[in-house]
Amino acid sequence: MYESKNSKDYKLSQIDLNTPKNSHDFQILLTGKNKEVLEIGTATGYITKILKENGCKITGIEENPNFATSAKEFTEKMIVGDVETLDLDYHLKDKKFDVILLGDVIEHLKSPEIFLKTLHSLLNENGYLVCSIPNISYIIIRLQLLNGNFDYSNTGLLDDDHLQYFTLKTIISLLDKTNFRFKILHKVKEEFHLPHRSDFDQSNFSEILIDCIKKDPESLTYQYVFSALPSFNHKKSVIVTNDKENLPSRYLKNIFDEEYGIITGYNRALDEIKRKKDFLIYLENAIKEKNTVIHTLENAIKEKNIYLENAIKEKNIYLENAIKEKNKYMENAIKEKNKYIEKIIHDKDAQLEEITSSFLMRLLRKYDKFSGKIKTK
Repeated sequence: MYESKNSKDYKLSQIDLNTPKNSHDFQILLTGKNKEVLEIGTATGYITKILKENGCKITGIEENPNFATSAKEFTEKMIVGDVETLDLDYHLKDKKFDVILLGDVIEHLKSPEIFLKTLHSLLNENGYLVCSIPNISYIIIRLQLLNGNFDYSNTGLLDDDHLQYFTLKTIISLLDKTNFRFKILHKVKEEFHLPHRSDFDQSNFSEILIDCIKKDPESLTYQYVFSALPSFNHKKSVIVTNDKENLPSRYLKNIFDEEYGIITGYNRALDEIKRKKDFLIYLENAIKEKNTVIHTLENAIKEKNIYLENAIKEKNIYLENAIKEKNKYMENAIKEKNKYIEKIIHDKDAQLEEITSSFLMRLLRKYDKFSGKIKTK
């Protein structure tokens, strides 16, 4: 954190992470725990100390030697010098970081666009920036300008060390030009009540004018604290902000398009998952039905096999009995045939004997007859 020449050390008691309200609270929360952090502008180390307590390993860069000495005890390494002129490659030796913290730094730089572009090479694959930048369009500044004043001071929005001034639109433009995009955006509000301000002549400002200015929600934002991702390393970035509806319309459209695309893609993915889930259920049911059919077929085959085994046994028994009966029938038939043949032979023999006997008788008669004739002569 760059401090003005006359700034005082920030009180640790002002940091409350349970109910974050100021930029320091949000910077610590956005940085997170157990991170490899490059903190540019450590000041006296009041944020550095808490980051170390949160398990972070911090490499610090601080231009003010006295501040650097105070913060050094909370860092792994402290580099003293102007961050825009330091040879970071030499000092960091190709080291990569999870988070690069720039708390109230960018408005102090001569060439913030050139500088931010150099930070890409210092981030690891999932690394991001954490930045806090004051809002020059805060209502007090607007009223000062309407009153013809633009007075610098030792601290605050018109710190006399500030070289750049930003609105939300110009922050977005700066990130676009340097290939970063919002991940999370917090708007640190400061309510404005004209009667409580002693630095304005109330007679110069009507309530109508005040109300008109306050219709722009950004007029009550004192400071922007955000994390930013390299845009070419992240297809989609999600913005979470405490006042999202009041982002510029062009950026809102981009957010809507991206988030609508994310939601649409998410819904499509859900539909695809549901379709695949339904298909899996269909397959499971089909497999169950198939298994039921297979089980039924297995039972039918078992029953068929038992039936065939019994049928074969019965057939074998039947065949055995049939063969036995056939053999018995054949034996009886052969016996009957043999008896019949024997009878025929016997009858034939008797017939033959009878024929032979008859023939012999006739032959004898003829012989006797012939013999008698001979004797007569």
